[in-house]
Amino acid sequence: MSHTRAHLKVRAKSLLIGNGGKAFLLLVIPSCFSMLLRAAGLFTASSGRLTQLLPGFFSSDGWRYAAPVILFVLALLSLLILPPLLLGRDAWYWQRSAREYRPFTYAFCWYRRMGRAVTLYLMRWVVRISSALLFLAPALVCTGIALALYSRGTSVYTLVILGCAAGALWIAGVGFTTLFLQRFFLTPYLIADDPQLRVRDALRESARIMDACMMRGNTAKMKFSFFPWIASCIFIFPILYVYPYYKQSCACYARHILNNEQTPKLI
Repeated sequence: MSHTRAHLKVRAKSLLIGNGGKAFLLLVIPSCFSMLLRAAGLFTASSGRLTQLLPGFFSSDGWRYAAPVILFVLALLSLLILPPLLLGRDAWYWQRSAREYRPFTYAFCWYRRMGRAVTLYLMRWVVRISSALLFLAPALVCTGIALALYSRGTSVYTLVILGCAAGALWIAGVGFTTLFLQRFFLTPYLIADDPQLRVRDALRESARIMDACMMRGNTAKMKFSFFPWIASCIFIFPILYVYPYYKQSCACYARHILNNEQTPKLI
């Protein structure tokens, strides 16, 4: 299996040769939109601290009513702009994994299916948050008990036991959450392959294939194999090189799973 992952990563790297500029733009454009919207949101939310600079404006009743409206509009713009770009980026990498060299503008065609992109974005976040709450609930409870007993002056021995138990539960919770979320790894690629597929059906199909092929652990290993690359972004390799490499590897790995769905032993 490690040989297959290495082969797919080499293939992904070769697919990016001569397309570094396009991959760079597909990383930078959504990031710029996200940072601009978040910066505007933070400025609006913290505008109360700017009353000393412009006391007549930021402390007025009009601004107090306008600020929540502006925050709502920014959140709505973020929801309408980013999901189609993110899905289009995954679709662009997906097409390249089959050596179908679509033009760069193909990544922006998903604004025509904005509803499906937004639905996918929201449903994936719902799945992430609900699964994290489910698997991390024991760790949260144990941590809360430890903090409550600490505030009451409980013995160090008891706190050490609770702390070790909480740490073990946090590690187990993160591990189970990560493995569970791999069930939906194929979802954006299934939609990219069949744009008419409903998001709910894509989530179910992804879970069915990943469970049938028992690929959740291997997919997590593939993603974690990029940890040294991502960590090296601080000192050596720029994220502008590592992230496109990671996304193209994910697309190649997803296509490998789907191509060998009927023969799991080959995956």
